[in-house]
Amino acid sequence: MKRKKKSKPESSHEVINKILHPRSYIGSKNKAIQDAFIAFIINESSDDDFETQLGVLIKNDVVAEMFNFYKRDIRNYSSKPYFSYKDVDIARITSIYRVLLKSKVKELIEFEEFKRRVYQYTVHAEYESAINQIRQFNEKNSESLWTLSMETLIYGYLKKDPLKFDNIRRKIEELEYSTQKRYFQVASRRHTSSSMTALIENQIKRTNREFIHADAKFLAAVHSLLHLPYPLYDDIDSSYVYYELQQFNYIDFYQLLGESITQAKINHDIRTSQPIIDFNPISSVLLHLQDFITELGLNDCKIKDGAIDKFTEDIIELYNEGQYNIILDQLEDRVFECKNIATNLCIYAKSYVYTNRNPSESLPSLVKDSICNLINIYKLHNVNASTQNLYELAIRIHPLELSKHIILSILKVSPYYFGADDNKKIGLMTLYLYEQATPVNSISGKFSQPFEFSIVKTEPHSHLIEIKNETIEYITNENYNQAAIKLEEYRRESLIYKDYIDLKVFYHLKKQNKRELLNFTARTLIETPQSYICFPLAEIINYIESESLFSVEAVIVAYFYKTHNRRLSKDVFNDIFEEFILSSGHERPSELFESLHIISDMHVFFLEKIATIENIDYLGCFNDNIDLTLERIKIIQGLKVRKLIDDLSFSNEFPQLIESVIIDSGVAKLSTAKIFVDTDSILHSKQSEIELFIETIESKEISKANGNLINLLNLIRGEYINNPEFGLDINLSSEIRHGFFSNIMCSKLKEQNILCELDSDYPNNIKDNEHWINYYDIVQNHILNDINDSLKKFSSTFYKLLEKAENWMKTDVHLNHDRVFCFDIDNYDLFTIAFESLDNNTAPKLIIEMLNDKLESNLHKIQHKLNAELAVEIDVIFSTLLSDINYKKRGTSLNDLIISIQQAQSDVKESIRTVCEWFNLRKDIEFEPLPITDVVRLAQKCFEKISSSDIQFNIYGQGESKGEVKGKDISSLVKALINCFNNSIEHGTNKNLINVKTTSLSENSFKVSIHNNITEVRKDELSSGLLNEIKEKLSAMCSDELLATEGGSGLYKSKYDLMHLSKHYDLTINLNEDVFTVEIFYDDKDTYS
Repeated sequence: MKRKKKSKPESSHEVINKILHPRSYIGSKNKAIQDAFIAFIINESSDDDFETQLGVLIKNDVVAEMFNFYKRDIRNYSSKPYFSYKDVDIARITSIYRVLLKSKVKELIEFEEFKRRVYQYTVHAEYESAINQIRQFNEKNSESLWTLSMETLIYGYLKKDPLKFDNIRRKIEELEYSTQKRYFQVASRRHTSSSMTALIENQIKRTNREFIHADAKFLAAVHSLLHLPYPLYDDIDSSYVYYELQQFNYIDFYQLLGESITQAKINHDIRTSQPIIDFNPISSVLLHLQDFITELGLNDCKIKDGAIDKFTEDIIELYNEGQYNIILDQLEDRVFECKNIATNLCIYAKSYVYTNRNPSESLPSLVKDSICNLINIYKLHNVNASTQNLYELAIRIHPLELSKHIILSILKVSPYYFGADDNKKIGLMTLYLYEQATPVNSISGKFSQPFEFSIVKTEPHSHLIEIKNETIEYITNENYNQAAIKLEEYRRESLIYKDYIDLKVFYHLKKQNKRELLNFTARTLIETPQSYICFPLAEIINYIESESLFSVEAVIVAYFYKTHNRRLSKDVFNDIFEEFILSSGHERPSELFESLHIISDMHVFFLEKIATIENIDYLGCFNDNIDLTLERIKIIQGLKVRKLIDDLSFSNEFPQLIESVIIDSGVAKLSTAKIFVDTDSILHSKQSEIELFIETIESKEISKANGNLINLLNLIRGEYINNPEFGLDINLSSEIRHGFFSNIMCSKLKEQNILCELDSDYPNNIKDNEHWINYYDIVQNHILNDINDSLKKFSSTFYKLLEKAENWMKTDVHLNHDRVFCFDIDNYDLFTIAFESLDNNTAPKLIIEMLNDKLESNLHKIQHKLNAELAVEIDVIFSTLLSDINYKKRGTSLNDLIISIQQAQSDVKESIRTVCEWFNLRKDIEFEPLPITDVVRLAQKCFEKISSSDIQFNIYGQGESKGEVKGKDISSLVKALINCFNNSIEHGTNKNLINVKTTSLSENSFKVSIHNNITEVRKDELSSGLLNEIKEKLSAMCSDELLATEGGSGLYKSKYDLMHLSKHYDLTINLNEDVFTVEIFYDDKDTYS
């Protein structure tokens, strides 16, 4: 038997030839080449010759066309082929990347040089030169996200050329590949958005959360690398971008790869005790790729030599000598000759402070904006806004290297703004900058002062720097007595108080006396609140908690920590605040006046600035808002009596607190028990008819007497239910059914954007949920459509449940299972009244008592139906909605939507509990007369209790607030105003804003105007006759007209309520351009009829 010969492995030539010259194929040859190449990538087992073979293959145009890496026009990007981790392992994809990079090394070296030129031109505001460089590079090499991003930054933000910016946006819209398109769109918005905070949260961080929850970490990594400078957002390991690099051409490929390598190296260096093998395997590969890229002669992701250039060295020497004016003259007069401006931003800012000069208007905008914000911080003026401005500017101009210098400058002036890990990352990041940062201890993130930055120490130093040098030397050598003396000398000499605070904090930290640091911090904060950036507040808070040190100083520090820390919940502050009060032996802050023999400045600050309504509410010892407000009144009165606050401070707050008590008292009256039937007024209004019936009942004819008893009962029952002023039905309609019930039930769902709106043109139709469609524009359309259908179905069912519940709240004289407020009379009721009314004059009273008993029973029934029936049915449709969403989202996260649904489900239960409270009997409401402005605020608070919390009021006045509303009118006027507010939200273009203007016409006359912008469609409808029709109907209404129909116009309801108050009231409407206005008048001299 012959032994089989072993098959000889194919040579590289044979492998390449078989791919590029297929012998037989079906379809086009190019397709056959591509299929063979994909099989080669996935199946080729020999790694030894793989890179050599691939290097030859990619020179073939058909093969090269398969890679986005070689695409010159971004509009030709595609998603295929894409080699996932399931197709090829990390070693294979790394080999592919090595070959691709080698093939474009010349162009990438040119790109690095080009990028440096564009950077210099942009920072120096030579925008046309920068644009010309970009155009030349694009024509010669390739378009990219980087170059397009730079164009949007220049045209959209720096140079502000709307026409050219629109051209770029149109190019973005032409992109076919949706994922790529989104990357470009977000970059464009980031450079131009007027609200960076909202864009960062909604367009970038929120999107990343969704990606992460959906386990699409690779997309989150791309998003993070493209749009947020490291380490402002590093919730995702950037190494997850590795396989996604295939989406990009060689420029963006290299940019993203270089940045991810830098981040991997920084993260590794911070955790030096952890060996590379324990890292994400891709991170390990990235660290090895760093050496490969450096060997190719590329510089972006390698550590620079760290040497400061001669220009910066000269700046530092001038600063050491106190030659601040020379530094600034050089900057302003020869700005285009100044190299490494970004390196010296802090030195320039401090020089401006020392010389009391303002930056010249001729400075490039990016430089000027950065320096101006740094000046504010050094002066401790508008610190929070200035720091936020720098933070947002760094994100806006990313990927310019200046972005990282700005982040570095934030750390220099505010070393506790970022977390400790971020400080270390920022320090290490400086090692990769082309414009070298002044020396920094990268691992600790502690920056030297500028006088320490000189390469060669020069003489003479300025006197101020000599004092500072000596102080630091004493502190370092633990000679704290001499250090304290020098610190005071430095405080007197320095023009920058922040520098003194920084040194003093260093002194206390080095001395390791946390109690002294706490006291110094609290004292400084109450004297200079903006100095909070100078203190390690987190470290002090840890000390407070570990030592259970709940002093007034501790509360002050916790208050500033809560106010200014970006990551902190209020819990830490609330706990320290409460422990301070309790450990003082009290329940309420005002009780401190009784136990403090001497009220220190610290306690005054605590009582005046910290013990506000917002902060003391957490104590939980207050019965209601009124009790809470009265406590604040006690506090400021106690301070005033002891002359611890001035009259102006007291008079600015005290009247507002008193008004708040009055308004909250009114809200309590109007927003709890709502059921009221004015039986006395009913009996009085029908007195003559009742007396007539009683006379006939007293006759000897039993049949007539019984018949008239029934007639009397029907008369009183009819008035009890339907009297247009005093009856139950008008009470149920105006206080609950009409607007109030549906508003409160829908408000929280609308707040969470779960409820779809009804189509006003086609009432049976439900509108699409535009919020979530736009919110999840990253999700595929067919999934969004299914989600939208589920939300519409849920909304339709929810509206039907509300309609069913509203029907329960209607009245009937017969037994009606669809209504709860039934007042059917049986023979037993008649017998009881006839038997007990031995004196026929008592019959009306007995009938009223019987009706009241039935009302009480009905109130218990409606509460039970709301809690046991409506609440359960709503729970069911919420559960169904969640099940539908979880099924239809098909692996996407939609985490925010799920959270919103769950929150809405919880909130609507609270709304049902509130509605149940409405169904209780209340006594007649009595108000003292109030100014019209207070009545408007009372209506506002009542409206906010039943509406979405994101609705804002813009209330303003004209003339002195003289117009006063009679106490008896307040309840009805509030209801009328709430109807007008509803009308404004329903028909206005801004669904979250209500504009109200109050005008005093005379001593007891006033006008309230509620106005809103309307859509063009609504404007056309009103202008085409509808406005005149409404005006005529309003004008034609007479005082005895009854609007008993449900769901009628809120305007008619409002006018009806007002006309029943007095003929001195009127309601009119107007349309001026696109502004619709409802005006309520009260004139004590004229009557409207």
